Amino acid sequence: MNAARKTCLFFILIGLMLPALGQQPTAETADWLVKGNLLIAEGRLEEAVKLFREQRQIEPLNPEVYFYSGMALAQMDQLRQAAADLMEAVRLDPQHPHYKILYANVITRLGNEEAGLEALGFFRNDSNVEPLASTWVWLLSDTYNRAGDNDSSLRILEILAKRHPENFLVDLNRGQIYWVQGDYEKAQALIESSIRKNPKPNPAAYFYKGKTLQQLGETQGAKEAYLEAVAQDPKNFEYLWKLGAACLALGENEEAIQYLEKAKPGVDEFPEINYVLGRAYQAAGDRAKARATLKDFQSTTKSGRTQEYKEIRGAETVGKGEDALDKGDVQEAIVQFERALQEDPDSWLAHAYLAEIFLAQGSLYKSYEHLERMEEIDPESASGQYLMARYWYQRRNYLQARIYAEKVREVRPSNSGLRNLLGNIYLAMGNIPEAVQEYSAAIEIDPDRPEFQRNLEAAKRRLP
Repeated sequence: MNAARKTCLFFILIGLMLPALGQQPTAETADWLVKGNLLIAEGRLEEAVKLFREQRQIEPLNPEVYFYSGMALAQMDQLRQAAADLMEAVRLDPQHPHYKILYANVITRLGNEEAGLEALGFFRNDSNVEPLASTWVWLLSDTYNRAGDNDSSLRILEILAKRHPENFLVDLNRGQIYWVQGDYEKAQALIESSIRKNPKPNPAAYFYKGKTLQQLGETQGAKEAYLEAVAQDPKNFEYLWKLGAACLALGENEEAIQYLEKAKPGVDEFPEINYVLGRAYQAAGDRAKARATLKDFQSTTKSGRTQEYKEIRGAETVGKGEDALDKGDVQEAIVQFERALQEDPDSWLAHAYLAEIFLAQGSLYKSYEHLERMEEIDPESASGQYLMARYWYQRRNYLQARIYAEKVREVRPSNSGLRNLLGNIYLAMGNIPEAVQEYSAAIEIDPDRPEFQRNLEAAKRRLP
């Protein structure tokens, strides 16, 4: 979990505790509850867990003990232990909405999105959300977001927007989700609204404004937005890196170098800083510094962005993952490819394998994390664009899917799978003649695929 999100969760948890901190001890259990929550508020999490576990010996059937223990463990990032305690709280009191939400949040942070969504089934009905305090509604939205259910997250954020129409964070969160979904115009409108409601401090809004404008091809506007994000948060290395990259795209090489040099302390988290800085030195004509910086990048990531991909394929861990796929052991392949990324976070091939596996499994949230990283590493990769087209098609964002698929067709017109995918996209958009044309091309390239023929016949039946 990144630092910003971890901090956000900490304040959510503190907000959830506050009612208990202010209550008067009216029963034997209230004393341990207030003491334990005070320990959490003071950051003495291990002491809090110890207190709750001692109380558990006294009241083994009290779900509150397990709930607050799970809350403290979650803040300590001891997620497996937290999940176990919270699961017990839910078992002892399956109707308590707070227990369901925090349990779902923790297990989605552990990567089990499907179980997280299953635990939140109670909240599909807005009438079950309305009685919740806003802090819990925030956590519910965050949990849906983590589980990859952006539509539900947006639905919950709409409830918050009605309660708190002037809250700039609601608009920011909605804008970020639309950005992930590729609806950049909606994202831009909401992010601008967030900025109007709270111009300062709101660096994340300016940062996402810059990212959105970049996607819309407005590099100058993106630079100006990144400048404001950096002005408000000058030590954020990601903001500095994106600002430097925008300057480089505008041909402002010296300015790019200035910002990227300031971002260099963040290379452990963002190895791309050295890559972009090396390109900036190259563009500025300083070949010696360019070579040294790019060498640092290759040393850090164990691979360059283009020439070294064949070497990545030969790496032992990626090879093990490929062997596992050949044997049909998908889970072992996932383990090996994720291990490869621990060794080399810029392994495009490992990202590609994982993105394709998760697409096939329908785990779109997991897949997008890898697809986004692949696009950052090599934005011109036809294979990456093809996977992106498949992703957006599965998300039913047919416009985005079409943009990516048509880019791939320009360089790989003889890819039968791509032409069939374009047929599916055009069909979903109602462009029946174009769908027929693409299905026909797929059959001409690969006549032994019966599904292509079935798709063509289905499309012809819909012709006027």
